[in-house]
Order: sequence, then C-alpha cells, then structure tokens
Amino acid sequence: MQSHNREYFPRMAARILAAFVLCFTVVGSASTAMCFYSKEHNKGQKALRKGDFPLAEKIFRELLGKDAHDSEARLGLSYTLLKQRNLQGAYDHAARVIMQDPLSARAHALLGSAILAAGEFRLSIEEFRTALALNDNEALAVV
Repeated sequence: MQSHNREYFPRMAARILAAFVLCFTVVGSASTAMCFYSKEHNKGQKALRKGDFPLAEKIFRELLGKDAHDSEARLGLSYTLLKQRNLQGAYDHAARVIMQDPLSARAHALLGSAILAAGEFRLSIEEFRTALALNDNEALAVV
C-alpha cells in the first residue's frame, strides 16, 4: 500500500503542474490575441482621426471578419459609416451592438446620430437620452 502512495502522489503532482502550465499557456495566447486586436483597433481609430474613412472601414470590417461579436470594431464601423453618410449601415451596426449590449451608451448615441441625420429629430431624442442616462459624458449624445 505504501509503494502505491509513493507512486501516486508524484504522478498526481505532475498532472496538476501540467494542468497549470496548460492553463497559463492558453491565457497567454489569448492575451497575445487581444494585443493584436488592440493594435488593429488603434489603427482603425487612427484612420478615423485622420479622416481616412475608407481605410477605417476596411480595418473595422476585417476585425469583424475575424470576430463578428467584436463590439468595439462594430461601433467603429458604425461611426465610420455615419461619417461617410451611409446612414442605413451606421444604424444597422449600432443596432446590432445594442442587441448584444443594451447598456452601450456609444451604440445608443450612434443610433441616435444616424436617426437624426436621416431627418427624424423626435425619434433621435430617445436614443440620445438613453445614451446620456447610461453615460453622461458620451460625446455623440451631447449635442
């Protein structure tokens, strides 16, 4: 019985150690992927600031091609489309973010901006109010 315990504990310790190493490897590769996406998001935001809307649109669409649930890329694309006066596209992408995250002040502000640009002042007010209720510093909603 004692020889069994001597063999059992080292094997169990090795398995536990292997499990920890595997977990940290997965976490490390996930953070590397997030780093990559962060750089790509920054490139898209930089293109927006420079007014290069076609490049920003391309970057955000590529990000969404890799991860369709990337809310930041979808919001960036919505804003880019709004700046290019593609109101339906801007509206659609902002609405998709709201379906995923109803508490996204930025998405409500973008939705309100698209509605306002389409000439529907009264309808846009509710979206702006919602955006400001969620985040009173949301720049798009502070008109």
